[in-house]
Amino acid sequence: MLTAKGLNERNWDGLPALRKVLDGKPIWGRPHRWIEDLYPIFDIAASVKDRKADLFTAVRGDPQFAEAVIDDLQRLMNALSSVREHVSNEIRDLDELCGEVHHSSR
Repeated sequence: MLTAKGLNERNWDGLPALRKVLDGKPIWGRPHRWIEDLYPIFDIAASVKDRKADLFTAVRGDPQFAEAVIDDLQRLMNALSSVREHVSNEIRDLDELCGEVHHSSR
């Protein structure tokens, strides 16, 4: 378990200029619960891929269960697509901010 100081060091690793501006200030201005929700999504996706032989065995000869599994896989894909959209929006916003910072430095 990291100490508060260790966690702070890890958070800012590789971002020294941003740390100079933001360290000591709250770095989350909005709820970040979606980040916590990522862990089970990625864990389940990895497990499904790693254990696909078990999945194929479970659905063999049972089209109704196969459809239920497909529905779950599609829900999982939708959750991951939502994450991708959120991350893409964050990247776009940071790209715009880069341009603004560059412009304001002149």
